[in-house]
Amino acid sequence: MTVIDKMAELLLRLARDRWPERLREDRYREWSAEMYAIRNQESKSALQRAFGQFRFAFSLAVSPPGGQRHQTPGWRESLPGWGRRLLPLAVLFAFGAGCSLVVGQPRMLGVVFVNLSGGDLLWPNVVTVAFILALVAASAMLGHALGAHLPPSRQPRHKTARALSVVTATLAVGAGMLATWLSISGFASEGGETQSTLWTSPLLWMVAVVPLLLWAVWSARRDRVKTARWLGIAAGLVLLEVLALPPALVMREQLGLPDSAISASTAPLLFPASFLQPAGLSPELGTLSFTSLMPSMLAATTFTLFYVIRSCRATVRPVPPVVRSGAAAPAASTARAGFALAIMGLGLVTWAIAVAFTPPAADPLTDTGDPQFLMWSVELRLAAITVVATALALALVGRGRPFLPATVTGVGLLTADTILDATDQVGRTGLYGALGAGVVITAFTWWLGRTLLIAPPQERANRRAATGIAVVAALCAPAMLLQSTSPSTTAESGGTSATPAIFPAVTVAVTALLALVASASALAARRHGPTRLTAAATMVVPAGLLGSLAMFSGVPDSVAWIGTLAGLPFAVFLLALMWWERVRQRAKATGTWTALTLLSTVAMVPTLLIGFFASIFITGPLLTVTGNGGYPVDGSSIMPGILTVGISYGIGAAYILLPPPRTIAMVTVPVGA
Repeated sequence: MTVIDKMAELLLRLARDRWPERLREDRYREWSAEMYAIRNQESKSALQRAFGQFRFAFSLAVSPPGGQRHQTPGWRESLPGWGRRLLPLAVLFAFGAGCSLVVGQPRMLGVVFVNLSGGDLLWPNVVTVAFILALVAASAMLGHALGAHLPPSRQPRHKTARALSVVTATLAVGAGMLATWLSISGFASEGGETQSTLWTSPLLWMVAVVPLLLWAVWSARRDRVKTARWLGIAAGLVLLEVLALPPALVMREQLGLPDSAISASTAPLLFPASFLQPAGLSPELGTLSFTSLMPSMLAATTFTLFYVIRSCRATVRPVPPVVRSGAAAPAASTARAGFALAIMGLGLVTWAIAVAFTPPAADPLTDTGDPQFLMWSVELRLAAITVVATALALALVGRGRPFLPATVTGVGLLTADTILDATDQVGRTGLYGALGAGVVITAFTWWLGRTLLIAPPQERANRRAATGIAVVAALCAPAMLLQSTSPSTTAESGGTSATPAIFPAVTVAVTALLALVASASALAARRHGPTRLTAAATMVVPAGLLGSLAMFSGVPDSVAWIGTLAGLPFAVFLLALMWWERVRQRAKATGTWTALTLLSTVAMVPTLLIGFFASIFITGPLLTVTGNGGYPVDGSSIMPGILTVGISYGIGAAYILLPPPRTIAMVTVPVGA
């Protein structure tokens, strides 16, 4: 068969699969007969026959099945199914992107132990290796669990599907690691040529680990699961030992080290040396050992091995198709939606002002030795984008699908922000450009959210969505207080230069707006609305307190940054407000929620640390793309990490307070049994 014949057959099978199952084979035989007649028309040339069969097959593939009774679902009904199919790949990519961040932290913890022990390396190395091995073991358990519930293929027992599952899982995890290391290497930072050699290791890992995983799946399918796991781990260690050599050879040449730096005696130590503190290694191994590259690849290998072994033996449950059930019945009040849209508009204006006026205000201070204002400018724009996205999600609760449009809004505004910053569009040009881009993006995502709603929303789902939005906005609201700073250099006139007014003004705006979104979402999550006085106090008091603290941003020796610790207590307070209508014993509930609020203040410290580490891998690439030299600037990013942590906290809180209803099986008992 020619290429056109194969393409036509593929289109015919695609058209066949769009018909109901009982009618597919009859239609396919009829179309195949017509295709055979077109293909063998001797009165026409070969080119005409090829064009005819392609046109016939293409017209069937793009046309809906005939008759209203056989109408197939549209793109809105098919989108949830595609989301479920892509979910495993998204989870695998997220693990690959995050394992380098998480597995690399124990070695940094070991540095703290080195300082505490006065230079002794025994216990710091023990702590580092123990933490890394614990995280690798956790990766194995996570891979086993995900393989049972999220296999990459819908037919894990088919031989071809299993091979494709191994390849796609490896590519997804490797792509996540590659994305992380591309953001770390930076390409624009000083020494970027040396660092850029490290990102070739994930590419080599993707190629080398596939045969090992295929063998492990082959063994597991023959009921040799333990053999596949243990021999797979052993072979993975040998594989990583080999993969540590190519980047080390490249770095040896770039660093100008002697050939003896990598010899027959030192080459086997490259992989183990990546687990230890560089201070206790030889100068060559200390230079060539990679801080978190090899441990993260070990975690990725273990995770992927256990994932593919479990997924090839998983049983996939069929997913019922989504059926259109008529027009959506809005479950949200018009007043709440209007309030949320007003907050979204104010957030959009705040973002446009931050894009247009904070970079030119930060540039003179950066040139005179205060680059922390550059980070403050970036964080303000990210916070304003968060205001717009969360307010849009709140407006869509009960009226559409809130979370996908909110995500698209955030990504779209972030892209527009990056383009405007990279092209130095400031002042009026930047203001009008940001406003225009923001209006187009939010209008599109509003339409998208309303269009994706194909069934009337359930009240419990609406309350769960509002709970998640409240937690995210509450955790992010005081985050900008941590950026409170003041110029440390002296102006030409002899006095200390003052903080540009645009920075505290925008900080007050984004802090108060996020607090308003959080409070409004918490009120929307209640089954019964509170009194007007309670609602007004819930809206005004948190926004007023946090906004008042934000007014002191940029004041020398200001303690406004302490307000950052109020993020988690604010979220707990809002959860208590949602839960309060269920309370019967008010005194006991008051004590319980007060204790939770105090504990959340302590828990806010590790939450901020996680936010710091997570933000490095988001803010760094943004600063590189916009031409600001990468992450190593004076100042710490917090907003992206806090937003990421807030999303996980919001999902957990929503499903704890409002779990999905359980399905009760009805059993018929015969009379007299």
